[in-house]
Amino acid sequence: MAEKHVLEARRINELHSLDILDSDPEDEFDELVELAAQICGTPISLISLVDTDRQWFKARVGLKASQTGLQESVCAHAILSDDPLVIPDTTQDDRTSQNPLVHNDVHMRFYAGIPLVSNEQLPIGTLCVLDTVPRILDPQQVKALKVLANQVMARISLRATLKTERQLKQQVQQQHDKLLQMNEQLREADESKDVYLAMLSHELRNPLSALHNGLSVIDADEQFADESDTVQMLKRQCTQLTRLLDDLLDVSRISRGKVSLSMQTITLRPILEHSLATVLADSRNKSQTLTLEPPIDDVHINADTTRLTQMVVNLLSNAIRYTPEGGEIHLSTAVTDNTVSIKVRDTGQGIEAADTNRIFDPFIQVKNVRASGANGLGLGLALVRQLAQLHGGSIQVHSDGIGKGSTFTLNLPTASCASINTGSTDRQAAKTISSALDIVLTDDNLDSIRALARLLERRGHRVRLAETGQQALDAVAQQFPDVLLLDIGLPDISGHEIAGRLRQGYPDKALLLIASTGYGQAQDRLRSTNAGFDHHLVKPMNMDNLYAILQEYAEQQEPD
Repeated sequence: MAEKHVLEARRINELHSLDILDSDPEDEFDELVELAAQICGTPISLISLVDTDRQWFKARVGLKASQTGLQESVCAHAILSDDPLVIPDTTQDDRTSQNPLVHNDVHMRFYAGIPLVSNEQLPIGTLCVLDTVPRILDPQQVKALKVLANQVMARISLRATLKTERQLKQQVQQQHDKLLQMNEQLREADESKDVYLAMLSHELRNPLSALHNGLSVIDADEQFADESDTVQMLKRQCTQLTRLLDDLLDVSRISRGKVSLSMQTITLRPILEHSLATVLADSRNKSQTLTLEPPIDDVHINADTTRLTQMVVNLLSNAIRYTPEGGEIHLSTAVTDNTVSIKVRDTGQGIEAADTNRIFDPFIQVKNVRASGANGLGLGLALVRQLAQLHGGSIQVHSDGIGKGSTFTLNLPTASCASINTGSTDRQAAKTISSALDIVLTDDNLDSIRALARLLERRGHRVRLAETGQQALDAVAQQFPDVLLLDIGLPDISGHEIAGRLRQGYPDKALLLIASTGYGQAQDRLRSTNAGFDHHLVKPMNMDNLYAILQEYAEQQEPD
């Protein structure tokens, strides 16, 4: 009995899973019951689906009711067997003699039903024919009825499959739409992050620029000669803050594919020498020995000069930070096949073997580094690895353990010596100004441009100040300058708009336009160029670079 109940439960579940009960009429099923009635010569033909407490007719001919109770269902008997159920005279069969359909206005006297068996071999109903008079079916009619029943079941199965496919397609489309929506949200979030990072850069660089310029003024004033060491310390810390900011922004941009390289074939040695000069003051401050073993022959690589310098400086700065006072740092190169290896070896605190892979992850500081009290965000090495990979290279570290120093090896592909760039950097020694320039400095951070004005005036230039874009335009209209150094993010008129107005309003006048800004991404530089700027300098400005730009422009303006 229990097995019978389980089988019935499976049968009902199968029927419901086909999702056909109480569905709308469909021509395919109506045509099959009409054909069954014609073949058997009966006035009534039904596709009857047997539910828990009713039989429901998917299609019917000759019967008004769309369903009946199970007490009226002969089909409930028919599904108990795999064979056709044929009752020539319902009044003479114990299964049907008391059936209400025999005695009501239907006057059922004949019944023949073929079970509809699903793919799971479970009967869900019948294709049946009824007549109001006793009769028999010949073998051909029974065979035809079986064929039609198979067609009914095939169409029911196909219907369920198509509906499932439609549902799946709908779900796929919904997921596709959801993914598109999520992608749009991610794109907007990415754009918001770009805007946020640009604003962060701008807002942090402005005070750094003021500090840097102010310190440069003090450093150039002889009355503060006794405080030179203090001033140099403050300038180093200011530079370190700028590097940390650059590293933070670069790691974020590179990880999101926002950084592109300006590749060119360069000679390696000048890059190494410049990198060494950049960190020399930090090394001397800790009484460390910093040495360079240059390549014996000229080594040429295809690289972005700025980014290569950044990688080497980061490795040297890392070595200086984690090497104690009086320690040694050695920069060398080795060439094998088509690869140049730039090695930075130090006598610092060393690295445990388990940490040699982790140290290249962003914001990671290994245990002994944290214990040493050395400062840092854990970004320098992560940035080196990202930039090395962009160059088609790699970075590795080796250490014999704690207290035994470390060697970082930057591997980059070499290049042929064609089209060599000397690898010169923006940092150039300032020449003596041969002619003074009339310069308008525009920035809403007055502390920054006042200090910068004093530095420029000491070099013989005439300097005027403006806090807003309108003041800058008024200054230009009052007396046309040689140079306009302009902050892009002004409160009233953007620097880009001012540059455009000046280029359009004074097309025949010589004017050196320099953008001084905290926005330093590639698209920011391109936008400045498109607006009409000649140079794009990121705050805090490299003063040697600015002096060189002004010197070159002054020489161009001198009569032959």
